[in-house]
Amino acid sequence: MGVPTPGEVLAKLIQDIAHAQEGMAMMGHLVKADASNKKQVALGDGWIALSELMRRVNHQVIEMAKSKLQ
Repeated sequence: MGVPTPGEVLAKLIQDIAHAQEGMAMMGHLVKADASNKKQVALGDGWIALSELMRRVNHQVIEMAKSKLQ
């Protein structure tokens, strides 16, 4: 196994962040679908908010990668 390139690491990082974002969105929808009180609905909303933040993080990583790899 060789030393990874910056491009390989960035590609994996972008993919990992996207998977985390998808998981957080799914958790939010599942928690809200099974919610029986306002606290659980708020928890689901929190998961969805974190998902949105991860989407933004992924966008920023991609923008940084563009400038780094140019």
